[in-house]
Amino acid sequence: LRMCADNNNATAMFHYGYGALNGIFGLEKSLPQGAEWIKKSAELGLASGMAWHAFCLRYGFGVKKDELLSDEWGDKAWCSNTAFALGVC
Repeated sequence: LRMCADNNNATAMFHYGYGALNGIFGLEKSLPQGAEWIKKSAELGLASGMAWHAFCLRYGFGVKKDELLSDEWGDKAWCSNTAFALGVC
């Protein structure tokens, strides 16, 4: 998973980040590391990454709380019309 994430695979970045946020998939729990990988997936246009990045920003989950930036990423995720992203939003 990490090798794929390191090779700019947005889906792998998201899952690696989600695993780090929650201490699953054999990863040590690290909110900052998880939030950073999720942000990378969002920046590459992955809708689930955008939605979870918005979530992290909204609640200060591994990053500094920023509701305005959260709204921006949430809007991007919402516009993707992806079922998972809509559910998170």
